[in-house]
Amino acid sequence: MRLPASHLETRVGSSLGRYTLNALLGVGGSAAVYSATHRNGHKCALKIVHATYQLAEAELARFRQEPYLANKIGHPGVVRIYDDGVDDMGMPYFVMELLEGECLGEWLTATKRPSISMVHRALLGTLEVLEKAHEVCVLHRDVKPSNLFLCKDGSLKVLDFGIARSGNLSTLTATGTVLGTPAFMPPEQALGQKERYAPSTDVFAVGATGLVLLHGGALRQGNELALAALMPLPKPAELGLDGPRAFLQVLEKAVSFDMSARYESAASMRAALVACTKEVAAWDGVETRAVYADDKRTVRAEMVHVEGQPTEILVLAKRIDDAVTIVQPRPPERREPSEPPGRGRASLDPSPMAVPSTLTRSEPEPLSEAPMSDGSMAALRSGARGRGASPWLALVVGTVILALGAGLFAARWSESHAEPKAMPSPPGK
Repeated sequence: MRLPASHLETRVGSSLGRYTLNALLGVGGSAAVYSATHRNGHKCALKIVHATYQLAEAELARFRQEPYLANKIGHPGVVRIYDDGVDDMGMPYFVMELLEGECLGEWLTATKRPSISMVHRALLGTLEVLEKAHEVCVLHRDVKPSNLFLCKDGSLKVLDFGIARSGNLSTLTATGTVLGTPAFMPPEQALGQKERYAPSTDVFAVGATGLVLLHGGALRQGNELALAALMPLPKPAELGLDGPRAFLQVLEKAVSFDMSARYESAASMRAALVACTKEVAAWDGVETRAVYADDKRTVRAEMVHVEGQPTEILVLAKRIDDAVTIVQPRPPERREPSEPPGRGRASLDPSPMAVPSTLTRSEPEPLSEAPMSDGSMAALRSGARGRGASPWLALVVGTVILALGAGLFAARWSESHAEPKAMPSPPGK
């Protein structure tokens, strides 16, 4: 039974052990998520099972396994779990990382659809997390836009491993039991054929997520569980999607009804998406160039168009043609000159875009040369006026010097041409 939010909000302001519940963030079928503060001031989130919800033993085991599976994956794209416990009504809860940003499910309700590049990067980030999860034998089984979260710092988080399946926890779901979201399920999952579950099961959900984000809503109408079990998803062309051909072909292959026709792993689908990065960038008018790179990371600059204006952004990736995060456009910073330019041509201040502290190096190469700022133009005009006044000052000084020289010359000339005075006659003559 899904409880109304008004009932769950009554817990806001109350304490749960060492935590104070600050706000209700979200409500699911069996649990609610609150923002909270530890008594030491640390901000976090608490996921608490509804007080009136009667959990079956298997459901309780799945709820308790989520923190352990998430921490087992050990990837920064998975929400960190800090603690767990039981509230005063006997309901289990766990404490996790508090995220700030937006869920990709909100893109479906936005007035503007996400660009091809945004969806492409979101899928790359999702597949990187799943690739790591599959390495430790964990299948997510519920990949969908509402379980993908874009943080304010541009990183992507994969949420809710509550129904994830681990190799040593397979007994928690009996054959024939269906868990997940039908609109994103492959047929083997819709039929509850757990013995057929494989990494390609998650691959299907990633492809379906991409199609839904590009389409802006549901891909078909009707009983989704029955449709997922019996009918393939529509092809991109049937949905009227317009985009880079290679990218749409990757999505079409990922959602193949036949498991053998899909990408066999998250890594193989990710490689296919990386291969069409340049085509996606060209489609959205994105210019890409390297800023710097080493054996651990690459920072590249991309020129995108925001409301018709070209804006440069930074992307942290593993390779120059790859990306794992979505970053918000940031205009280059401009520094005002500390003093007016000297004589001659005014100097431009090549101001690089501010790089986050986690990405900076001792001497990063400048991304672009900043256009002349208003301050620089004012200084240039001020300098021009100063240089324009110099000839007039020189003329005045020169005139004074010439006048003084002429006066001195005239005085000496007069003395040299004056008539000689009469000498007195010698006495006796």
